[in-house]
Amino acid sequence: MQKGQLRRYAQAHGYAVAAEVSEVAKGLSLDRPGIRELLGLAGQGCIEEILVANLSRISRNTAGLLRFEEMLGKQNIRQNALQGNPLAGFRGIEEAFRKQEK
Repeated sequence: MQKGQLRRYAQAHGYAVAAEVSEVAKGLSLDRPGIRELLGLAGQGCIEEILVANLSRISRNTAGLLRFEEMLGKQNIRQNALQGNPLAGFRGIEEAFRKQEK
């Protein structure tokens, strides 16, 4: 079901799909075959954005999501979730703190 939703979204928004990665492991750790595959594709310059149905597919905790986002950010790769990005609010707070520090 998620793959179908992602494919429809990608097609409707003009994405060129470089790869489809799925796994059955739970998002409790970033040390998983699917995550390693995504990071490998990123390192090879094969992708510009990662599209997931829900960010909990990447990690089920905020610290894991932030680590993954940081790994992607170092390679200028965005992550996009069909069900929204709960980190967006956090990033706004983080940016406000940075501005205060200046």
